[in-house]
Amino acid sequence: MLYFNSYDKLFQQILTKLSSIKKEVILIGGCSRTGKSYLSETIKTSFIQRRITCKIVNIDAWIVSLEKRKPGATVMERFDCDAIVKDIKALLSGKTVYPPQYDYISRKRIQEKGQPLQIVDTDIIIIEGVIALSIKALLELAHLKIYLSIPDETRIARLIDFYVNSKSVNIEKAKHIIFTRENEEVLFVKKSKASADIVYEQ
Repeated sequence: MLYFNSYDKLFQQILTKLSSIKKEVILIGGCSRTGKSYLSETIKTSFIQRRITCKIVNIDAWIVSLEKRKPGATVMERFDCDAIVKDIKALLSGKTVYPPQYDYISRKRIQEKGQPLQIVDTDIIIIEGVIALSIKALLELAHLKIYLSIPDETRIARLIDFYVNSKSVNIEKAKHIIFTRENEEVLFVKKSKASADIVYEQ
Protein backbone atom coordinates (compact mmCIF):
# COMPACT_ATOMS: atom_id res chain seq x y z
CA MET A 1 0.00 0.00 0.00
CA LEU A 2 1.29 3.43 -0.97
CA TYR A 3 0.62 6.70 0.84
CA PHE A 4 0.50 10.16 -0.76
CA ASN A 5 -0.41 13.63 0.48
CA SER A 6 0.45 15.42 -2.76
CA TYR A 7 -2.03 15.35 -5.65
CA ASP A 8 0.70 15.62 -8.28
CA LYS A 9 2.49 12.58 -6.86
CA LEU A 10 -0.81 10.71 -6.55
CA PHE A 11 -1.70 11.31 -10.18
CA GLN A 12 1.74 10.33 -11.41
CA GLN A 13 1.33 7.05 -9.55
CA ILE A 14 -2.10 6.58 -11.13
CA LEU A 15 -0.58 7.03 -14.59
CA THR A 16 2.13 4.52 -13.71
CA LYS A 17 -0.36 1.93 -12.49
CA LEU A 18 -2.77 2.24 -15.42
CA SER A 19 -0.73 0.99 -18.31
CA SER A 20 -3.13 -0.05 -21.05
CA ILE A 21 -5.55 2.91 -20.69
CA LYS A 22 -8.56 1.01 -21.98
CA LYS A 23 -11.64 0.45 -19.87
CA GLU A 24 -9.57 0.75 -16.71
CA VAL A 25 -11.58 0.95 -13.47
CA ILE A 26 -10.54 3.13 -10.53
CA LEU A 27 -12.35 2.75 -7.20
CA ILE A 28 -12.33 5.67 -4.78
CA GLY A 29 -13.61 5.04 -1.26
CA GLY A 30 -13.55 6.76 2.09
CA CYS A 31 -15.88 8.13 4.73
CA SER A 32 -18.68 10.57 3.98
CA ARG A 33 -17.63 14.20 3.30
CA THR A 34 -13.94 13.41 2.82
CA GLY A 35 -13.94 14.84 -0.71
CA LYS A 36 -14.29 11.73 -2.89
CA SER A 37 -16.39 13.50 -5.53
CA TYR A 38 -13.99 16.44 -5.69
CA LEU A 39 -11.00 14.10 -6.02
CA SER A 40 -12.80 12.12 -8.73
CA GLU A 41 -13.49 15.30 -10.72
CA THR A 42 -9.88 16.44 -10.29
CA ILE A 43 -8.54 13.11 -11.57
CA LYS A 44 -11.00 13.21 -14.46
CA THR A 45 -9.80 16.68 -15.43
CA SER A 46 -6.18 15.53 -15.29
CA PHE A 47 -6.97 12.62 -17.61
CA ILE A 48 -8.88 14.80 -20.05
CA GLN A 49 -5.96 17.25 -20.19
CA ARG A 50 -3.92 14.29 -21.43
CA ARG A 51 -6.62 13.37 -23.97
CA ILE A 52 -7.64 10.31 -21.99
CA THR A 53 -11.41 9.93 -21.77
CA CYS A 54 -12.90 9.44 -18.32
CA LYS A 55 -16.33 9.08 -16.71
CA ILE A 56 -17.40 9.05 -13.08
CA VAL A 57 -20.01 6.76 -11.54
CA ASN A 58 -21.19 7.85 -8.08
CA ILE A 59 -22.74 4.86 -6.35
CA ASP A 60 -24.85 7.14 -4.12
CA ALA A 61 -27.38 6.85 -6.95
CA TRP A 62 -28.15 3.35 -5.67
CA ILE A 63 -28.87 4.33 -2.05
CA VAL A 64 -32.07 2.64 -0.87
CA SER A 65 -34.97 5.02 -0.32
CA LEU A 66 -35.54 5.83 3.37
CA GLU A 67 -38.98 4.23 3.58
CA LYS A 68 -37.62 0.94 2.26
CA ARG A 69 -34.81 0.57 4.81
CA LYS A 70 -35.20 -1.64 7.83
CA PRO A 71 -34.69 0.01 11.25
CA GLY A 72 -31.02 0.20 12.17
CA ALA A 73 -29.86 -0.61 8.63
CA THR A 74 -26.09 -0.84 8.27
CA VAL A 75 -24.22 1.24 5.73
CA MET A 76 -24.09 -1.72 3.33
CA GLU A 77 -27.83 -2.29 3.75
CA ARG A 78 -28.47 1.36 2.86
CA PHE A 79 -27.20 0.60 -0.66
CA ASP A 80 -28.64 -1.73 -3.29
CA CYS A 81 -25.34 -3.55 -3.74
CA ASP A 82 -26.70 -6.18 -6.12
CA ALA A 83 -27.99 -3.47 -8.47
CA ILE A 84 -24.67 -1.60 -8.27
CA VAL A 85 -22.73 -4.67 -9.36
CA LYS A 86 -25.26 -5.59 -12.04
CA ASP A 87 -25.25 -2.10 -13.56
CA ILE A 88 -21.48 -1.64 -13.40
CA LYS A 89 -20.95 -4.97 -15.15
CA ALA A 90 -23.53 -3.97 -17.76
CA LEU A 91 -21.69 -0.68 -18.32
CA LEU A 92 -18.36 -2.45 -18.76
CA SER A 93 -19.92 -4.81 -21.29
CA GLY A 94 -20.97 -1.82 -23.41
CA LYS A 95 -24.61 -1.55 -22.38
CA THR A 96 -26.50 1.59 -21.42
CA VAL A 97 -27.80 1.71 -17.85
CA TYR A 98 -30.28 4.06 -16.14
CA PRO A 99 -29.15 4.59 -12.55
CA PRO A 100 -31.86 5.59 -10.08
CA GLN A 101 -31.97 9.17 -8.84
CA TYR A 102 -31.60 9.69 -5.09
CA ASP A 103 -32.44 12.96 -3.32
CA TYR A 104 -30.19 13.45 -0.29
CA ILE A 105 -32.48 16.06 1.28
CA SER A 106 -35.62 13.89 1.42
CA ARG A 107 -33.44 10.74 1.62
CA LYS A 108 -35.67 9.12 -0.98
CA ARG A 109 -35.40 7.90 -4.54
CA ILE A 110 -37.25 10.27 -6.80
CA GLN A 111 -36.77 8.12 -9.91
CA GLU A 112 -36.12 4.41 -10.33
CA LYS A 113 -34.66 5.04 -13.78
CA GLY A 114 -32.68 8.22 -14.20
CA GLN A 115 -30.53 9.63 -16.97
CA PRO A 116 -28.86 7.13 -19.34
CA LEU A 117 -25.24 6.29 -18.65
CA GLN A 118 -22.82 4.56 -21.00
CA ILE A 119 -19.05 4.28 -21.25
CA VAL A 120 -18.56 3.41 -24.91
CA ASP A 121 -15.17 4.77 -26.06
CA THR A 122 -14.27 5.70 -22.48
CA ASP A 123 -10.74 4.91 -21.31
CA ILE A 124 -11.08 5.35 -17.55
CA ILE A 125 -14.10 4.70 -15.32
CA ILE A 126 -13.98 6.12 -11.80
CA ILE A 127 -16.42 4.51 -9.37
CA GLU A 128 -16.69 6.45 -6.14
CA GLY A 129 -18.64 6.16 -2.92
CA VAL A 130 -18.34 5.31 0.77
CA ILE A 131 -18.70 1.56 0.14
CA ALA A 132 -16.77 1.45 -3.15
CA LEU A 133 -13.94 -0.50 -1.48
CA SER A 134 -16.32 -2.79 0.42
CA ILE A 135 -18.09 -4.52 -2.46
CA LYS A 136 -16.15 -7.66 -3.37
CA ALA A 137 -17.32 -7.76 -6.99
CA LEU A 138 -16.15 -4.18 -7.57
CA LEU A 139 -12.76 -4.93 -6.01
CA GLU A 140 -12.40 -7.79 -8.48
CA LEU A 141 -13.19 -5.47 -11.42
CA ALA A 142 -10.89 -2.66 -10.32
CA HIS A 143 -7.45 -1.94 -11.75
CA LEU A 144 -6.64 0.59 -9.02
CA LYS A 145 -8.16 1.22 -5.60
CA ILE A 146 -7.78 4.52 -3.74
CA TYR A 147 -8.82 5.32 -0.17
CA LEU A 148 -9.25 9.01 0.67
CA SER A 149 -8.55 10.08 4.25
CA ILE A 150 -8.86 13.41 6.04
CA PRO A 151 -8.60 14.25 9.78
CA ASP A 152 -11.69 13.22 11.74
CA GLU A 153 -12.14 16.74 13.10
CA THR A 154 -12.37 18.15 9.56
CA ARG A 155 -14.67 15.35 8.41
CA ILE A 156 -17.09 15.80 11.32
CA ALA A 157 -17.15 19.59 10.88
CA ARG A 158 -18.04 19.09 7.20
CA LEU A 159 -20.78 16.61 8.14
CA ILE A 160 -22.34 19.02 10.63
CA ASP A 161 -22.25 21.80 8.04
CA PHE A 162 -23.82 19.48 5.45
CA TYR A 163 -26.68 18.38 7.70
CA VAL A 164 -27.40 21.86 9.04
CA ASN A 165 -26.96 23.97 5.91
CA SER A 166 -27.83 21.53 3.11
CA LYS A 167 -30.35 19.23 4.78
CA SER A 168 -31.82 21.90 7.12
CA VAL A 169 -31.47 19.62 10.15
CA ASN A 170 -31.08 21.35 13.53
CA ILE A 171 -27.60 21.05 14.98
CA GLU A 172 -28.54 18.76 17.88
CA LYS A 173 -30.28 16.27 15.60
CA ALA A 174 -27.38 16.52 13.14
CA LYS A 175 -24.86 15.66 15.86
CA HIS A 176 -27.03 12.74 17.02
CA ILE A 177 -27.20 11.28 13.48
CA ILE A 178 -23.48 11.80 12.88
CA PHE A 179 -22.24 10.33 16.13
CA THR A 180 -24.64 7.38 15.87
CA ARG A 181 -23.13 6.56 12.48
CA GLU A 182 -19.59 6.97 13.83
CA ASN A 183 -20.06 3.69 15.68
CA GLU A 184 -21.19 1.69 12.65
CA GLU A 185 -20.66 3.33 9.28
CA VAL A 186 -17.37 5.10 9.94
CA LEU A 187 -15.69 2.12 11.62
CA PHE A 188 -16.84 -0.11 8.75
CA VAL A 189 -15.70 2.26 6.00
CA LYS A 190 -12.33 2.83 7.65
CA LYS A 191 -11.73 -0.93 7.56
CA SER A 192 -12.09 -0.81 3.76
CA LYS A 193 -8.79 1.10 3.69
CA ALA A 194 -7.12 -2.32 3.88
CA SER A 195 -8.40 -3.08 0.36
CA ALA A 196 -6.78 0.01 -1.17
CA ASP A 197 -3.63 0.13 -3.31
CA ILE A 198 -3.16 3.81 -2.48
CA VAL A 199 -4.13 5.95 0.50
CA TYR A 200 -4.42 9.64 -0.30
CA GLU A 201 -4.20 11.76 2.87
CA GLN A 202 -5.28 15.39 2.92
